[in-house]
Amino acid sequence: MESQSQLWGVITEVLTWVGLVPGIMLILVAWIIRTSRLGWTATHAVVFVNGDGIGYRWHDHNYEVREALFSFREGKDLVPGTEFTIYFSRRNPVEYSLTEPVPPAHALRILGWILTGVGALSAVVGFVLIFV
Repeated sequence: MESQSQLWGVITEVLTWVGLVPGIMLILVAWIIRTSRLGWTATHAVVFVNGDGIGYRWHDHNYEVREALFSFREGKDLVPGTEFTIYFSRRNPVEYSLTEPVPPAHALRILGWILTGVGALSAVVGFVLIFV
């Protein structure tokens, strides 16, 4: 019986270190990426019409005017002057998205929390095994 307890103790010790250390590091890396101005900014865009077709204009973080044209299907029902939300990249304002993008380092943050949870749970189980 003691050999099983020792085996579980080793397993929980390994899972604690394999989960906690990389998990906390991934959470920190995700936080650094997220706070280092890598990501997307929401702003308002306005629909316009010109000789090339129907498009939209927006201001980036440097107050430069950016514009793009809708595809024929997207722009056929839009009225000029209509405002909507657009997202542009802080690093490269030419990159934009009409839908809300996934936050930067989202997968790293989720994986970090999962690993940290497994490591913390293994640490608790390891402490319980000491007294059982």
